[in-house]
Amino acid sequence: MASNAIHDPRTSVDERPIRAMIDGKIVAFSTIEEKFEALAGKWKSEKGPQSSITRLSMHPAYQQIIGMGDLALPLIFHELRARTDHWFWALNAITGADPVPESSRGIMSDMTSAWLNWGKVHGYCQGD
Repeated sequence: MASNAIHDPRTSVDERPIRAMIDGKIVAFSTIEEKFEALAGKWKSEKGPQSSITRLSMHPAYQQIIGMGDLALPLIFHELRARTDHWFWALNAITGADPVPESSRGIMSDMTSAWLNWGKVHGYCQGD
């Protein structure tokens, strides 16, 4: 008989494999944090000084981070607190929110502040 229990996506690797495609190979990780760090590191090392948000956000590693859904949010906010970077597309794609006022569009520091405030209000920024 099938169980009606809802699977918790935060479960360990023993219950649900944590994998990513990196350099054409499937890589297994022990934790969501390890997967995120590997993908974020890949994205950062390959993005270069891009000016096109479309090119930045379409990078395969960035897309896999978006695919992590809500599990990636605390990790993205941690990254954003440490250093302003182009996480806004991912945050919008995962949350459906857009807390950046029209007057702040294109101003990285303002966009970062708006998203960090949103993350704090919604419980994704721990220790703030």
